[in-house]
Amino acid sequence: MCNSKWPWSQAMKQQMKLKSRSVCKYCGHRQYLSEKSQCKHAVLSIIIAFSLIGVFNNTAVPIVLHIIFFILGIVVLSLTFPFVMGLSNEKEQL
Repeated sequence: MCNSKWPWSQAMKQQMKLKSRSVCKYCGHRQYLSEKSQCKHAVLSIIIAFSLIGVFNNTAVPIVLHIIFFILGIVVLSLTFPFVMGLSNEKEQL
């Protein structure tokens, strides 16, 4: 691993490809999401999911707000991905 820090934009491109591996533009080697970053992303997803469940259980909230909160949750998860992304030379399983 070359230990280069990827710019936020490149990390977002990696996320949008929906692939578990990518080629580092600095060293040219394949890089995979590390187990630690997969774990962080999973925990963040669970926190957002439980927050949305709390909002969705409130029947007094109009359906439009449910949709807005759902989209907001996806956006927050996507925008924070580059900050929790860590790379490894080997494919690691959760």
